[in-house]
Amino acid sequence: IEWAKNSAADRINLALVLLRSNKYDESLAALDQARRLNPNLLAATYLRGIILKRLGRFAEAAECLNRVIAAEGAGDTDAAMATLRRMIEVAPDRKQARTRLAEMLIDAERPAEALDALSGIADPGDHEVGLMYNAGVQLWNGGAMDETVAAMDRAIAIAPDNPMLHRLRGRALISTGD
Repeated sequence: IEWAKNSAADRINLALVLLRSNKYDESLAALDQARRLNPNLLAATYLRGIILKRLGRFAEAAECLNRVIAAEGAGDTDAAMATLRRMIEVAPDRKQARTRLAEMLIDAERPAEALDALSGIADPGDHEVGLMYNAGVQLWNGGAMDETVAAMDRAIAIAPDNPMLHRLRGRALISTGD
């Protein structure tokens, strides 16, 4: 495709188009081109890992995803978060990207942003509820009681039998005088 020859970002976009058409080999080729243009482009490495995982090439997928995690672990958290945000921007239904971004934001003590990342997950599970709880605790510790209640309300809608969620919600309500 002619329009995808200009930059690494264009080639990543092409890879996403090809991926949505289930053209995995062509998508991987576009990502390889993007990585040749910019070897440090985490978005291309991350997406390559996701595609390889879909293809059942788990060892190669793990290698790609570990490179993204290593960049994060090397203190390049901002770059890793930017990569995840870009992945979410072009593929809003990426549960794994949203969950990982939320984990990183909680580690960076940015609970409101973490909750925002989690809000786009169509089918949150126990792990995401745990992240909502952790973000709620950070909001609580920061004195943001109304936001804590709102976060716990969202989590309780998913896991109504979780007593930790109700307890934190109750504490926040008591703190506000409600």
